[in-house]
Amino acid sequence: MTALLSYQKGVRVGIVSGLVITALAFTLDPYAVHPFHLKMIAGVIVLAIVSAVAGDSFSGVVAPSAVAAKTAAPTRSVRGLETPARSQRAVPEPRRSLAIDAEPESNVEQETLSRFLREMRDQVGGDEVVLWRYLRDTDELVPISSASSPIPKVTFETNPPLESLVHWAVQQGLPTTNYDTESSFFLTAAVGKEGRFHGALGVYAEDRESLSRERAKIFLPRYATRLTLLVDMLSDGKETRRYRGKADKIVVAAQKIQKAQDLPALDAAICESALDVTGGTRCAFIRWNEAEDNAVVESVTPLHTIEPGFSVAADSIIGKFLRNPDRPRMAVRETYRKSEGLPFSPLEASRKIGSLAIVPLVVDDELIGAVCVEGDEDGQLTAVEGELLSMLAPVASVALKNVEQLQDVTQKSNHDALTGLANRRQFEDRLRHHLLEHARHRQPVSLILLDIDMFKTVNDIFGHQGGDEVLKEVARAAEQTIREIDLCARYGGEELAILLPQTNLAGASRTAERLREAVANLRVPPPSGGAPITVTASFGVASYTESVKAGDLLFPAADMALYQAKSAGRNCVRQAMSRSAFLKGTGTA
Repeated sequence: MTALLSYQKGVRVGIVSGLVITALAFTLDPYAVHPFHLKMIAGVIVLAIVSAVAGDSFSGVVAPSAVAAKTAAPTRSVRGLETPARSQRAVPEPRRSLAIDAEPESNVEQETLSRFLREMRDQVGGDEVVLWRYLRDTDELVPISSASSPIPKVTFETNPPLESLVHWAVQQGLPTTNYDTESSFFLTAAVGKEGRFHGALGVYAEDRESLSRERAKIFLPRYATRLTLLVDMLSDGKETRRYRGKADKIVVAAQKIQKAQDLPALDAAICESALDVTGGTRCAFIRWNEAEDNAVVESVTPLHTIEPGFSVAADSIIGKFLRNPDRPRMAVRETYRKSEGLPFSPLEASRKIGSLAIVPLVVDDELIGAVCVEGDEDGQLTAVEGELLSMLAPVASVALKNVEQLQDVTQKSNHDALTGLANRRQFEDRLRHHLLEHARHRQPVSLILLDIDMFKTVNDIFGHQGGDEVLKEVARAAEQTIREIDLCARYGGEELAILLPQTNLAGASRTAERLREAVANLRVPPPSGGAPITVTASFGVASYTESVKAGDLLFPAADMALYQAKSAGRNCVRQAMSRSAFLKGTGTA
């Protein structure tokens, strides 16, 4: 349109220019040398040419404003969508919603997930633990957190491919791993369920031998169950809105519970977290024993009048609640009255109770206990606090079950099944620890090696069952002789190793002599009856740094002393010869 208007303007200018030229032609030919009709023809031709040229020239001239109008307005890219830049919008546009793949987690949520994965890596082993979110619409797996970073970068490779393994675990709901022939190890399990968070959890080790694969296979599904509860709680926006931001307290409380790695610490964390969530005054954790049909207070917060170990009466509020097969997921008394009964027992100390909240702790339909929170004032605990406490209960329940199972596995992996003593692996770990402590504090570390004399003869006469009974009795005598800080381990066969930190050579020798007398006085009933079995033992004692100047020489020195005790006729104690004594004995000092 702009070009057409410019062309018309040019034609008008051309016509005027042509008329001027024609007039000049007649003016410059006053003597009429050329005929009139030739002048007219020439004038018309000049008029047409000038008009055309002028029109073309003007059509190519465009105003700067028109150029700006023709130039494409700058754009900005938002998630692949091109939209006009804000400064170029002549008319404000209505706001549009933009679909986002996933809502960004808050800092608390990110740190909670990453901390959980770090703790899992520390317990299970491996180099990395990753959490994936499964997007059903696109059938994609997106890593959302890892032990090393809240924003993970998954770069390791497996055979079959890692993505195939994780997809299979999510779709089948079963744990799966890479080929045993690979040097690396990857194990993954599904997390979550349909309708809520759905994804997978995976643990990776560059060196297959650097972690216990059987332990990982046992505990990964359990961690996945625990993580399901945590992720569901974090992602449940409806609940967080309902309780006006109080869900953040649950997140922090869950984080506190997950940090506890042993039962006493976990029990205390559950009670403290319950108070953090509810704002109550006191809290008690009660352990339920289904086999014995009783409940005992296992942990309480400071200043509680109930002591750990207190037995809960069957006719108390908590006793009735635990024994009710149709118990609700919470019991709240916003205004408590003594006429309703006492929370624990008629024997409990008197105290002011204005309100009360009780929630059961259940795992796989198995009741394991309850949490009881008390408030001094009426209305201090309401249905809202009860709901918050019931949201925390599944996290506490699963954590308790996992820690119990972990301690059971750890106990079995670090102890001898027959005698209950520490095994060789635990002994070597403790020895390394004490040698490192010596480097810092210069405290002596001593070692006693005990070997039961003529043990093969005991087995030949009384059978292996008789030999096992002798081993158990000698182990019991050793445990009763040493201190709590000492460690007695079954090192192999009929040989025991006793580690004595902060003990010099003379002190270790006295302990060995007391134990020698205790073993000699044992009377072990034989399996088939008859006269009791009697045995003796030989002992070798060494101390670092009295006997040896290097920690790795401590065990060989004690072993050599044990050999000397055997050679001296058995049933005696021999010390490892120190370097100075050895030089004096050889006359080279």
